[in-house]
Amino acid sequence: MSVRSTLKNIFTIGSALITSAFVMMVGGCIHTLGFLHRVPTFKEITVRILMRELIIPHMIMLFGMGLVVARVISMTHRKLIQMRMKDEAI
Repeated sequence: MSVRSTLKNIFTIGSALITSAFVMMVGGCIHTLGFLHRVPTFKEITVRILMRELIIPHMIMLFGMGLVVARVISMTHRKLIQMRMKDEAI
């Protein structure tokens, strides 16, 4: 397995990761805002409804945000390493 094919696989995985992270963020936001829009006014909200409709979508949204931030940090780190390797002879 060559370095070129390994890098291509990593970029493909990274693209899939960032895409799934955005889908998770948008889905969590939409689900949470949908619940807040249709929250029953004079009805009792159970813990099960609160967990399913509010807390779990928040967790998914925050996990997606974490994946995006991790990918940005990873790309920045890789770029810094490439710049340093280009400047100095190995």
